[in-house]
Amino acid sequence: MIRHTIITCLLLLAAGMAAGQKYPERRDIRSGNKFYGKAEYSEAEISYRKALEKQPDSYEANFNLADALYKQKRYDEAAGLNEQLAADSARLDNAASAYFNQGNALFQQRKLQEALEAYKNSLRLNPADMEAKFNYAYTKKLLDKDKNDQNKNDQNKDQNKDNRNDQNKNDKNDPNQNPDKDQNKDNPDNNQNGNDPDKQDQQPPSGGQQPPQGSMSREEAERMLEESQKDIDQMVQEYRNSLLTHKVDQFYVDKNIDTLFTDTQIADYYNQNKADFILDKTLVKARIVRIPRSYDKKKTIEELMLTPREDGYQDLLDLCVKNNFELTELNQWTDFAVLRSLLPVDKTQDYDYLLNTAKVNEFEANDFIFYVRVLSVCRAGEYAPQESVREVIKRVIFNKRKEEIIRAHEDSLYRGALDNKEIVVNVN
Repeated sequence: MIRHTIITCLLLLAAGMAAGQKYPERRDIRSGNKFYGKAEYSEAEISYRKALEKQPDSYEANFNLADALYKQKRYDEAAGLNEQLAADSARLDNAASAYFNQGNALFQQRKLQEALEAYKNSLRLNPADMEAKFNYAYTKKLLDKDKNDQNKNDQNKDQNKDNRNDQNKNDKNDPNQNPDKDQNKDNPDNNQNGNDPDKQDQQPPSGGQQPPQGSMSREEAERMLEESQKDIDQMVQEYRNSLLTHKVDQFYVDKNIDTLFTDTQIADYYNQNKADFILDKTLVKARIVRIPRSYDKKKTIEELMLTPREDGYQDLLDLCVKNNFELTELNQWTDFAVLRSLLPVDKTQDYDYLLNTAKVNEFEANDFIFYVRVLSVCRAGEYAPQESVREVIKRVIFNKRKEEIIRAHEDSLYRGALDNKEIVVNVN
């Protein structure tokens, strides 16, 4: 049912130093892959997040991070990340794989209808994927079964209701029944077999389908695929037709759209729509320095991390380079949870005190000491910093421009068809 794919780093043809400068995230991706191979998924997650700090757009790091989250049973996070990967990917095979894995994560959450849609999207891009076909067919089978079970439950409820109504009518019409009812009420032994319909109705309904266990027979799997193939073929054909329409629209968009976004346009949109940018999580900018426990000038590290002067940071950087200390700069607005994942702390605690920007916090782990300072903070419930949503705003503005061009093109085609009498509008 489930496919896991860890993308390995591409071979770098340049020399080691040059390659490291061009692809600074590769070392962390390789490290994450090693942890993943040893089933150390939380450590793999940390490495992939480090890679993304160096290269946020790395498809490999994001894809592998999603898989590490899945392995930790953090299905909601994995599904969300795969959905984003699928939407942002320029390659159809990458998008198909991301949709497939999104479907797997949704399936594990028993979000069967959403999982089915994810598998559909995967098959539209890669109709030959047998695993996606099987998962689509299996999920559809479970949905159909759930629907049939629900219909049966509804019918049983209606029948029980009718039976109770009939019984009540009989009780009212037959005065000899009333003493018996009072006796049953006072004597629990009369219902010891659990035959009271009212009590039966109070029982909780049976749970839904459990996640699949074991494997299917080859014959059953083939039958499921055969039953679903017609739906899949129709779905793929509809998608291909929509692609043709999309290509025509895209031609006019590419020809006419303005791809430049000024700071004023971005700021205006942000100020007019700030209510759309309320944070649901705390964002930070931060700095982390890891030093050996044996280092005897720890006070110097703290002082340099607290200084606001640019030359103070340069002194800190020089010190770290000279002594081979690990310096992590979170210069972009980053989820506070990501910062915590980079520290040797209990992931279940909130560590709200770290958000004090005037303090350097210290953590110890094995032979190392971690110094961390949050430089800026924007809490959940506040407006997101404009800087953090800049790319989102650009995409929104671009899509609005795109929609306007497509709408104008469609209107032009419609008016042309009317003028040429290719269509006739009947007014009653």
